[in-house]
Amino acid sequence: MALRKQIFVKTHVLDLLSIIPYNEVLTFLCFLRVGRFARLVKISCLIGLSSKLKHNSNRINRRNGFYFLLSVNSIIILISSAIIARVEHHNFIDAIWWSVATVSTVGYGESVPKTLVGKVIAVVLMFSGITTLGLLTNSLNNILVRSGRQTERKLAEFEKELVEQRAILEEIRSTVLAMNREMDEIDD
Repeated sequence: MALRKQIFVKTHVLDLLSIIPYNEVLTFLCFLRVGRFARLVKISCLIGLSSKLKHNSNRINRRNGFYFLLSVNSIIILISSAIIARVEHHNFIDAIWWSVATVSTVGYGESVPKTLVGKVIAVVLMFSGITTLGLLTNSLNNILVRSGRQTERKLAEFEKELVEQRAILEEIRSTVLAMNREMDEIDD
């Protein structure tokens, strides 16, 4: 029974997201209308418009854990934003802005935490941002390197095929020349 539930959860993530109740921390999701968006994505998946994108994104995710990394980073940003909003007495949107600026290592400096908890959160976000950016860069590099290797393999195959085609062409030329000589000898 538990296996069926796991399969259901994995195959119906968007449905589950669309029924999540919004609490005080996640009130900004109401603004984004996640439920409607989730239903729209679900419908487009049913129509089959995103099958190619889904295949490519699954391939990238399996190789690099890109979505896992993105999910963990998003969760860290949301949790830290909620804590900063509560501790530093900011509104939630400003706290998200501050968290994203800190994680992206931009850190504009217009808002600096004043409490100890806020400073600890800032340090965690800084390390999270540095780590995440490094891993994302590495992930992108791996994708590009693999793509380059595949291109090199295909190029090597084409070069090998070209050599074979040239050999066949040379054989045909030799045969045609030999036939022309024979025809000339017969005519003489």
